[in-house]
Amino acid sequence: MGRLRLSVNSNSWHQQVGIFSRNFVGQHGFYPLNSYVTVRTFSLFLRHSLAAAETAAEKLPSKLNERANESAILARGLVHRGEYMKAVAIRNCVLNVFCCALLAASAMAQRSAAVKPVAGSYDIANDVSVQGTVLNYTEKSAALPIGTHLLVQTASGNVDVHLGDARLLHLANLKIALGANVRLIGQPKQIGANSVFLARLVQVGTKVLAVRSEQGFLYGPAGIHAEANKALTANARADQRAGAR
Repeated sequence: MGRLRLSVNSNSWHQQVGIFSRNFVGQHGFYPLNSYVTVRTFSLFLRHSLAAAETAAEKLPSKLNERANESAILARGLVHRGEYMKAVAIRNCVLNVFCCALLAASAMAQRSAAVKPVAGSYDIANDVSVQGTVLNYTEKSAALPIGTHLLVQTASGNVDVHLGDARLLHLANLKIALGANVRLIGQPKQIGANSVFLARLVQVGTKVLAVRSEQGFLYGPAGIHAEANKALTANARADQRAGAR
């Protein structure tokens, strides 16, 4: 079998490879695997592989930079979240301390008020008595202070009297009718532009009901069991037993 040689004078390397391959196939019916064609093909494959590797290497820094940027953003987000949670914890701690201090101050103020009356508060020593005829009776008055109000005609003029919770009056079975004669013990106070008589004791006939404590606090329905109303409730029970007989 004769050896075919490649010419290097007239054609390019690719052209020579093509000519050589066609001639060889024409003579032998197969490609010369051990010829220069195989070497050239492998060389081209290496060149393409190297080119692809160089392209990948050029793109690698940008990919790494993208990953680095993503990691940095994530890290900053985690740092910010940690700072936010820390700020929330500090805020909650401050609020808890403030609430505890407020509750402690309130408790101390209540103890102080129980031991020593505050200036301007209700003082039983300033109680006065008012007696007159009922001109008007309103259980749910819109005038301040809210609650039951009486308009009583006295020798010195009409007096707006505040009795507080009407439920206490009902529990005591204390009926105040228009035209009835009442006696009130309490103190006049200026509330806004109006002068109001804050009743502590209300007497209708022989019944005497305490609607305020000696410190000036209004009684609710539970005030029927207050020490000042024990005589009234005892008399009411006695009347009930007598009626039952």
